[in-house]
Amino acid sequence: MATCSICSNYGYTQIYECGRVSRVYCICVAGDKRIETVKQALRDVGLDPESKKYSYRRYQNWKK
Repeated sequence: MATCSICSNYGYTQIYECGRVSRVYCICVAGDKRIETVKQALRDVGLDPESKKYSYRRYQNWKK
């Protein structure tokens, strides 16, 4: 598997916006896996990962 040029297969990357650093999930397969890991962790503690109070910002949705 080739290494992602955005996240180096970690599944997330950091962006600089409005004077602060934010973490966003990558658009690659590793990003999809990372989001599923987070959703499963929420399910494990009895929370609904599909609730509107949780957002999974992707790198492609970030406005440059």
